[in-house]
Amino acid sequence: SKRKYQKTMKALFLLIATRLKTISGGKWIDLDKGQVDNFETRPPIDFPGWLVRIEYVSCRDIGKGIQQCTVRITIRCVWDFHGHTDSTMKPEQLAKNLEYFDFVQNTYLAFQGYHDISVIRSPFTRIGMVEERRNDGLKVVSLTLQTEVLDQSAATN
Repeated sequence: SKRKYQKTMKALFLLIATRLKTISGGKWIDLDKGQVDNFETRPPIDFPGWLVRIEYVSCRDIGKGIQQCTVRITIRCVWDFHGHTDSTMKPEQLAKNLEYFDFVQNTYLAFQGYHDISVIRSPFTRIGMVEERRNDGLKVVSLTLQTEVLDQSAATN
């Protein structure tokens, strides 16, 4: 039964990807490998998309090699943004140009309170959401979630 628990981070990424696939309009899901952090090169991703980082921010032993871990998940919602958003625009064009707000909100809604007991111990909860300051035409909003997992990969019988 030990093998069943060895892929906690992998299982978590697959769960996150499955949730993201429920959101309409998304074209790319990937681990965050710095794809949008280099201003000189065009990122090799399709827009809009999500870049995911998973971090075990604290872990504590609960016996027999099992650890309870608090997990922080950062989902960067990335939108290629070239439209205007000023108040002189026609309402329908402004609405179209502001669709990225819906994209970010739908990402939040796909996770807030969601619980899959086969992977996580507590429901996802949002602990932060910030827009990155950028000068490259991309809108990037980092949604930070928290959950807990039981890591039994080092468990002893």
